[in-house]
Order: sequence, then C-alpha cells, then structure tokens
Amino acid sequence: PDPAYTDSLLSVTVQSSDIDGDAVFYSYGWYVDGALVASSATLDGSSFAKGQAVYVAVIPSDGDDNGDGANDDR
Repeated sequence: PDPAYTDSLLSVTVQSSDIDGDAVFYSYGWYVDGALVASSATLDGSSFAKGQAVYVAVIPSDGDDNGDGANDDR
C-alpha cells in the first residue's frame, strides 16, 4: 500500500517474460533503512517503524541467467 503503515502487510507483484519462453523465478529482498530484513514476496509492517525508508528489490532468473534487478520504494 502507499502509504505503508506499521500495521500494513506489504506485498510485491512482478510481471516479466523470458525471450526464450523459459519460466521466470524471482528473488526478493526487503530493506529497511538499507538493511535487509526479509527475503519473501511480503513484508509485515512490524518490521519497520514510522519514518523509516522501506524498499523491495526483485531479481528475475530463468535458471540460467539473472535479469536486471528492479526496486520500488514507498
């Protein structure tokens, strides 16, 4: 959600495709004030406090190659 609150459940939804048609898998990293706090598609709001910077980084992979990562900060 935007804005995110400490009682929110943050989640990320990713869409991508592979030029060869391979399945795409994702690695997630949730960061609070620059420190990694979770490695899943969701983050519980109890993981951060009001005023802290929160963002998620996502790296796609087809099992052979990793794609360019993307992140979103709210």
